[in-house]
Amino acid sequence: MKRFQKAAVIFLTAALLLSLCSCSEKVKPEKIDTKSYSREILVASSGEGLEIVHADKSTQQAQQGDALKSDDSVRVNAGGELVLRVDEDKQIYAEEKTSLALEASGTPELGKTRILLEEGGVLLGTQEPLKEGELLEIQSGSVTVSVPDGIVRAEKIQEKDSKFTLVEVFEGKADVVIRTTGEKLELEVGQALLIQENGKKSRFVREDELDADSWQSNQTSGLQVSGQGSGSAVLSIPYGKLPAGVLRQLLEYAANGHELPVSETTLSNLLETGHDYVETVIQKATCTDTGLLKLECALCGEETEQEIPAPGHTEETTPGKEATCTEDGITDGTRCSVCGEVLTEGQVIPALGHTEETTPGKEATCTEDGITDGTRCSVCGEVLTEGQVIPALGHTEETISDLEATCTKDGLKNGTICSVCGEILSKEQLIPALGHTLVTDEAQAATCTQEGKTQGAHCSVCGEVITSQQTIPALGHQETADADIQPTCTEAGRIGEVRCSVCGEILREEEILPALGHQTEELPAVEPDCVSEGLTAGARCSVCGEIVTPQETIPALGHSAEIIPGKATTCTQEGCTESQVCTACGAVLTPAETIPMLEHRAEVIPAQAATCTKSGVTEGSRCADCGVILVQQEEIPAFGHSPVATPGRETSCASIGLTAGERCTTCGKILLRQSVIPRLEHTPKNVRGLYATCFREGYTESVVCEVCGYEIEPAQVIPALPHTRGGLAKHEPTCSSTGLTEGIACQICSAVIIPQEAIPRLPHTEKIIPGVPATEKENGLTDGIVCSVCGQVLKPQERIPAGSQ
Repeated sequence: MKRFQKAAVIFLTAALLLSLCSCSEKVKPEKIDTKSYSREILVASSGEGLEIVHADKSTQQAQQGDALKSDDSVRVNAGGELVLRVDEDKQIYAEEKTSLALEASGTPELGKTRILLEEGGVLLGTQEPLKEGELLEIQSGSVTVSVPDGIVRAEKIQEKDSKFTLVEVFEGKADVVIRTTGEKLELEVGQALLIQENGKKSRFVREDELDADSWQSNQTSGLQVSGQGSGSAVLSIPYGKLPAGVLRQLLEYAANGHELPVSETTLSNLLETGHDYVETVIQKATCTDTGLLKLECALCGEETEQEIPAPGHTEETTPGKEATCTEDGITDGTRCSVCGEVLTEGQVIPALGHTEETTPGKEATCTEDGITDGTRCSVCGEVLTEGQVIPALGHTEETISDLEATCTKDGLKNGTICSVCGEILSKEQLIPALGHTLVTDEAQAATCTQEGKTQGAHCSVCGEVITSQQTIPALGHQETADADIQPTCTEAGRIGEVRCSVCGEILREEEILPALGHQTEELPAVEPDCVSEGLTAGARCSVCGEIVTPQETIPALGHSAEIIPGKATTCTQEGCTESQVCTACGAVLTPAETIPMLEHRAEVIPAQAATCTKSGVTEGSRCADCGVILVQQEEIPAFGHSPVATPGRETSCASIGLTAGERCTTCGKILLRQSVIPRLEHTPKNVRGLYATCFREGYTESVVCEVCGYEIEPAQVIPALPHTRGGLAKHEPTCSSTGLTEGIACQICSAVIIPQEAIPRLPHTEKIIPGVPATEKENGLTDGIVCSVCGQVLKPQERIPAGSQ
């Protein structure tokens, strides 16, 4: 598996044909102007351990909804997690133990954001690619990571004497530049870069400088880099090393439709176990016997075995049978639905026997037989005793009394009937109805005061009315009256007599009305004025108008003249000359003459522009002397806001949600403020612990959220067990190898407790190998020396050329 992963990385690297930039010129990052316009970045998470440090060194605890500005710094302490929202379409997730500073400028539609990572790690996510002119990047030491699109993480790593920056791309792509050398690489989905930063020297770490097992292991420490490699700088992401908070964020991104290079299942497995285990069943479990499961991590290749517990029998009911009146029954039993083993036998239920009940009989009638009572079983219906037949009784004859005929009904005589059932045995003879005997009822005429009747008729035998007499209403009096005479102030009057013209009856007697007398009203006095005479008070009758007290004439008084001064003219009012009026009656004695108004002196009233919420006005003018409006200003209606939606975010147990909002694109006012949707409750899931050994610590069972992986109840460390000591044998030295003293090691894990020390090698035992003299024609050899014990050549023989002395 590990070999396959390494080969996959090399293949991917070759396919992408990534090459280092040959230019060594230092790359300067784009300068962000934070003075002209500094955007706000919203805090979208809550919790303890989140601290904002402002440019003036003041600090505050970060709360959900707080706004950060350029030059603010953020510290995320242990146990904390920070989520920032930028422009409603970008998210910054800062891990625990992270410090960063912000530079932000521009507008929400075309913003520039830089994260200066000082410690820890950050995860960036964008919903859509950046527009031309937008900027989103991370700076860590001498490394700049530009994120045009996708989900990218950067982490600062301190490992012994070395510092590293790790860059990982989970979606989209990222451009990574070492500014001190100008080297640049582009990363795509599933790829990572490791940059070593020692002092002023920074470089990309090659994949052949890393131990593949250590790199992919889920151990977060122990990163070692050896020498200068010649392989590719592009690595595969070590998912096992990702912090739990980052895995939760990636799981949330995946749930929101992002296509990550690792599945949601793998992310969930990493959160739960730190590995992405693939399960292989070695031995299946049965109902009573345990099985065996092999787990192999698809990321780092680690293997382990796990017992499959015996599930136990799956009990199902074997239905019994109810007992009947004549047959035995059986109770329900149980058996295993998987292996068929009988778990509980059914018990016999004895037959119940019959339950006797009476079947009611029927009495005999005049024409039908009857039957006596019988018995049967009320449960199964079986007849136990048959009923006996009772013969029919026959009719009992009785004579029917005669019925006399009347005026309207027939009569009957000589009939018989059964006195028991009422059946007619012999019909009666019919006597026809006799008919009515008519008598006339005389008519009676109506008068003025009494009713009359029409002629009618009735039967003299039964009294039934044959022709009803109708009532004729009384005729009423025909009134005639003498004329009324109304009384006056001086003469009496009367009310005339009323009588009936038919019968002469007096209906109302004549009544005398006395004279009314005068109704006196005052004639008021009239005061004389300048030109008219007056009158004294008098009186007259208000009914007939007769004068009771006559009025006397008073002479006119004449005018009293007064001078009214003239009035100067202005630009709003006309003037006038002096005039004379009477002080008594107000009559104009000498009229005033009009002096025309002066011209207005105009001054400008400036216009005022309209805004989204306030109306404006056009330019106008008024008189500088009197202030009267000469040109009326006209209202310019407010433009109204230009709303744009700010999308919300669904809540989960890993992060809070936001409702949708709205703001004006013209003035920037928030029209609909986004509300925070609290996090959902965690879904607890028990995670099995790990037993301790002498070569590793163990941990207790823990409780995590099966949705986001948050540790609700963290596992407790179980200390490693003591070693089981065993002796390491002594090895005697020889002339070819060193020896070893006795030592002690653990018999379980082979860890060295007391190390063995080296014993120096023994000296060689020299043996001379004689040489061969040279001749005129053949080469010779000098003497040589070897060890007689181990055979090692201590002094090799040298060639003596032929012909040498």
